[in-house]
Parts: sequence; structure tokens; C-alpha cells
Amino acid sequence: MRILTYTQIGTQHSNHNEDAFAKVELTDHHHLIAVINGTAAGKKGYFTAALVAQVLEKVGNEMALRLFAEKESAGAAELLRACTEELFRELAKLRSRLNLKKQDLRLTMTLGVTDLEDRTAEVVVIGSGIVSCDGETIELSQYTEPDYLVNHLDKKDFGTWWTSHDKRIRCENCLDLAIATPGILTFEPFSHDSYQPVTDDEILTFLLSERNDGPVEHMFRRKVIYIEDKFGLLATDDVTIVRVFFV
Repeated sequence: MRILTYTQIGTQHSNHNEDAFAKVELTDHHHLIAVINGTAAGKKGYFTAALVAQVLEKVGNEMALRLFAEKESAGAAELLRACTEELFRELAKLRSRLNLKKQDLRLTMTLGVTDLEDRTAEVVVIGSGIVSCDGETIELSQYTEPDYLVNHLDKKDFGTWWTSHDKRIRCENCLDLAIATPGILTFEPFSHDSYQPVTDDEILTFLLSERNDGPVEHMFRRKVIYIEDKFGLLATDDVTIVRVFFV
């Protein structure tokens, strides 16, 4: 398994990238991945997105230690639920300790656990996000009212919320999985010059599914430069991607 990450600031943001990502090895064949999107509705989107990523890595590392020490075996679905519940618990405590206002935690998140052994992945989206598995891309958008992470931190019964939350995806027989923040849908022309036309779906496929020759480590940077040079497009919002190659 190989995990690539990429994040960049959007052209409409001048000071901070309000996205963040996290990845943690839970076991020798399970990995926790996440992309976090701090929104303009939050006063400190860049700070809280980075904070959530840091807390999530803490949660993942502690989970990995416990699984190793206790020699426990668990599936991706069970691990995803456990990590999400612990993340909520940790953030609820930090919200009080740091005196974070509700608007400070108005962010969205896509969180997943991959299983290399079974070639499966379990993904949950809170708010809006993009999930692509072997070329099939699913865009999960906000409800009528914004579905921010902070809206769920005060839930008394996590089990009831988890069961009723319908933005969950299970991917089976995966070869290639990607999760991305909604900024990936904001590529816009930056000049009036003539360029080759391209659709949003083609850009999604190019970034989240296609594999190209060249060093894998610089794959996303090469792709973004190609989109700029070939199609005359730049992302106006921050873009963050985590892509997992199972083979």
C-alpha cells in the first residue's frame, strides 16, 4: 500500500490554507486517512482544521498502540467508528479547554480506514466531501442546513448518531482510493486566453483516478501544473487530497 497526500492554497485565499489532512498506520494492514476542510463560516478555519488533524493523529497513534499491546483484531468499519467516537470525545474536551466558539469549529471532514489485507475501505463524510474508488467518484454535499463537525460534538449518544448518519461509504475490492475536500471542484479560468476545454468530471478523473508516468511523489504537483498549462484553470478554493494505492 502507498499513500500520497497533497494540499494547496486556493487563489481566493491570500494568507492561509484552511485545509488539513491526516494519515496514521493503525496496524500492519489498516490505515486511518482524513481530509479536513476549514470553511469561511469559521473564524479560525486554518487553525481548527490543523487542530483536528493533529488530534486525529493522536487518536490514531493511541489506537495503534492499544491494538498492538492487546493483540486485538478489528475490521475497518469497527476501527472507523472507534476513531470517530474518540475524535469527538477529544474535540469536545478541547472545545471547553481552549474556549473555542461554535463558529470556530465550523468545518467539514472526510475520514476513512483502509484494509490492505481485504482491499476494502470504510469512509464517513461529515458535511461535504469527494470520495473516489477505482474511478467511481461520489460527491457528497451539504444538506439544506450546513452539516458542520461541531453540530455533532454535543450528541449524548454517539451510537445512535453513528447508526443514523447516512454519509458513509464502503469500498470493496479496491485498487485505488482517493478522498478530497470540495475545493477540487473549484478550478476556474485565470485568464481570457484560449485553452483546451475540459469538464469538472474530467478533472476529477485526472486527479483522483488516473495514474501517470513519472515519480509518484510529485504526481499531484505535476497534474495541477498540467491543468494550469493545458486548460488555463486554477483552484479558487483550497484543495487537499489523500490517495491510497492498494497495489
